[in-house]
Amino acid sequence: MSLKIIHTSDWHLGKKLFKIDRLSEQKLFLEWLGDFIISDSIDILLVSGDVFDSPTPSNESVKLYFDFLKKLSIKSKCMTYIIAGNHDSGKFLEAPKEILKDLKVTICGKLALTDPTNLSTEHKTTLRYDDFEINLVLIPYFRSHEILSLNSLPVHDQDGPDPDNHCIHNRFDQLFKNLLPGKSPNQYNILLLHHLLEGYELSGSEQIIHLSGIDGFKKKLFAPYFDYVALGHIHKTMNFSSGPCQICYCGAPLKYRFDETNQKHITLLTLDFKDQTFQPKKEHLLIPSFRDILSLKISPCDYEDVIGQVIKNQAPSKLPPLIEAKLMLDLPNAQLTQTIKDLLLKNNIEDFILYTDFNQSMNAPATPTLSEFNDYELTDLFHLFYKEKFSQTPLVDVNILESFKELLSQTHHHQNNNDNDAQDFS
Repeated sequence: MSLKIIHTSDWHLGKKLFKIDRLSEQKLFLEWLGDFIISDSIDILLVSGDVFDSPTPSNESVKLYFDFLKKLSIKSKCMTYIIAGNHDSGKFLEAPKEILKDLKVTICGKLALTDPTNLSTEHKTTLRYDDFEINLVLIPYFRSHEILSLNSLPVHDQDGPDPDNHCIHNRFDQLFKNLLPGKSPNQYNILLLHHLLEGYELSGSEQIIHLSGIDGFKKKLFAPYFDYVALGHIHKTMNFSSGPCQICYCGAPLKYRFDETNQKHITLLTLDFKDQTFQPKKEHLLIPSFRDILSLKISPCDYEDVIGQVIKNQAPSKLPPLIEAKLMLDLPNAQLTQTIKDLLLKNNIEDFILYTDFNQSMNAPATPTLSEFNDYELTDLFHLFYKEKFSQTPLVDVNILESFKELLSQTHHHQNNNDNDAQDFS
């Protein structure tokens, strides 16, 4: 007998790249995932947090989510287990959980303890197959105060570099010990967790602010209790181990930044029950690319050739590409900028970010006269402001420029919403 388990995370339904909506790609991903689960007779789906990109997701995002769960319930035998991530509202996810139980869906949105040393039984599900047991432990995203504020906490190790982290790890060691007392060969224990792990690497699109108060769980915490740790939060596929315990970030299903270069995966865990023990096999399965995410560098001399090559290489089965184009200039040229925009639109490329930058060999543009301001893009004016403010380093750092452009995009989005007398909370 064997059991097939899919591990996925960080869908971020409703997420935008600058002002560009990604729901069409997310819909294609969920259609592909649902079809794979049905055709391969997957038994269990694990979703390790950040289902949505916002605690108050748009109606379109919510519909996409429920349509997916309904499809699995009707067309497959798959059981689904979901935890909240730092982008989710745990209360929002849990609100329909009693109804979703009828669809074979279990949700854990918030940390719940019956006392300082025991997790609520809602955090654990036991599945039995003949003489074998699968224990699923669901720990949603939490902040350190939810643990540190408990009574009867162990005394901080004042000599340690991070007493709060030390205290939290001690507490979880006790919680896991009480939840999973003793481990036998016919048990396979899986943990769903949405947090950082020591040794993680960023893909670039994560929101890592350490609001949780925890820099990263230690791998050694999991080895005594779990065989597989299904992690969410990091958007690239990463593998770790601690003794026999396999620890995995499956990564996000889509690229959420232009500069992401990692391929995207789901993780398939196959458990064979043989000789009174489990024989696990883990594979990372490549998710198809539903849309090309391109970062281009163009100039007045080659923009037609570069864009023409993109159009030529576009696969008819994919959505039109999403493009970030950096136009390198010696001086501002609003007319050329508009020409490039028209060229993209003419070829049905509507989702693009076009901005100008100035060649490193040149100084930032000279301050324009009042009559010349109409020829300047806002990014050009930002360059001028930066040069005036920081004359020793007149060229804007690329990270500062990216932040400014994202702020511009959010401002335009907010203004458009105000014009429509509607507030978009996605």
